[in-house]
Amino acid sequence: MATKRRHCPAMKITQVEVFMTGASWRNFLFVKIQTDSGLVGWGDGTLGWKESAVRELILDFGKRYVVGQNPFDIEDLWFKLYQVEHNTGPVMFAAMAGIETALWDIVGKCCGQPVYNLVGGKIRQKVQVYANGWYHRRDDLAELADRAREVVARGYRALKFDPFGPGGREISRDDLRAAAKQVETVRKAVGESVDILLEFHGRFSPIMALEAARAMVPYSPTWCEEPIPAHNNESMAQVVQASPLRVATGEHTYSRFGFLDLLRSKASRDEENCGARRGTLRERRAAQLRRPAQDDDFRSPVREYSELYDSRNL
Repeated sequence: MATKRRHCPAMKITQVEVFMTGASWRNFLFVKIQTDSGLVGWGDGTLGWKESAVRELILDFGKRYVVGQNPFDIEDLWFKLYQVEHNTGPVMFAAMAGIETALWDIVGKCCGQPVYNLVGGKIRQKVQVYANGWYHRRDDLAELADRAREVVARGYRALKFDPFGPGGREISRDDLRAAAKQVETVRKAVGESVDILLEFHGRFSPIMALEAARAMVPYSPTWCEEPIPAHNNESMAQVVQASPLRVATGEHTYSRFGFLDLLRSKASRDEENCGARRGTLRERRAAQLRRPAQDDDFRSPVREYSELYDSRNL
């Protein structure tokens, strides 16, 4: 029996709106795009502590490029923004991601299909996730252990945290031992079958990053994330090659071109898939980013579901 197809009428975009919403210690930025057919799409352009700049850019792009266009013409819009605007930094890509996600939402609703079916179909039934933002006081080891056990009790099989505190390019021997003790505490609390992911927040020098990674080996973390500052691919390649732990990087890379540079310089093993900060759905697919989806306290529901749907297709 033939599948009944849903008719998608010719549409034009009539309005682009942006809503900034307070959420605990940060803001979420939601994009609403309306059409003359009555269909509405929602996207997320959240970019940590830069939401005001992104909001203004989305509204500007909406007036100059989006209103009056067919919401299906996503590729055409992407190339106009990328080639004409000549600005490919984080604010630019966050704005593009918010608009593009909302357009895909409209297209999916019009076709009566989840977006992953429109870009090749799903390749997995389940998506691995990890918990983040679950810890509070790292200096209270008993509380740290309790919170880690609570995360596992909720069904998570992986959790990420930063054991280093506010440390800079170098940390003392005492601080490194304290960080290792925290990781040991979490490992004992969750057992050997739960993945521990270590956030380095791009803070260390290459030598310090390697010393920190080696100190964590006894506790079998799955990876360390962003061990040194971004955009120094030569130094990152040295860390990746020498590290006893897998290195996840790319959090501050926004397009396929940036990831191509990472791969060419051998500065990456596990490319990160971080939604709006990674730029657009188009770029995540082009780079074929693969990493477990993240559940934490600073991602909006729109972004969370967007990444989960995206992850089923990558």
